[in-house]
Amino acid sequence: MKSVVLLLLAAIQLSAAYSYNSYSRPKEVFTYAPNFQAALQQSQAEGKPILVIVHLTNCRACKDLFADLPKSQDIQTLSQRYVVVHSLDGSDKQLENFGPRTDRYFPRCFIYGRNGNMIPIKNSRQPKYPYYYSTASELAKSMNDVITGGQY
Repeated sequence: MKSVVLLLLAAIQLSAAYSYNSYSRPKEVFTYAPNFQAALQQSQAEGKPILVIVHLTNCRACKDLFADLPKSQDIQTLSQRYVVVHSLDGSDKQLENFGPRTDRYFPRCFIYGRNGNMIPIKNSRQPKYPYYYSTASELAKSMNDVITGGQY
């Protein structure tokens, strides 16, 4: 009986791991730089700002945001004007430390200029968590504000 329960628990964990990994990032929306240093080099060469996304596989808000991104025409258009880099579950240790030290919520999105400095764009709909974006429209607004303001 004990081995049946353990086998069942293992099957549930494998199933959950598979479903979380299948969401990891919306490849059809963004082309990702492999790390921040590569993103910075690409940003300087192409004259584009950098969008940094820090997220986790087991985060419901992250999964919801990434499910919403491909549906947004604004995100699809704006993504062509950005270099995008992300850290999934700490895959890029440098990105894990981005933002103020108190920002340990997920997903977090930051925008950087070609010079590598953070652009002070925050999600005005989330004053307590200024780098948290729950919808594609919130993220698109910040991305558009940077482009139209020429802050990069």
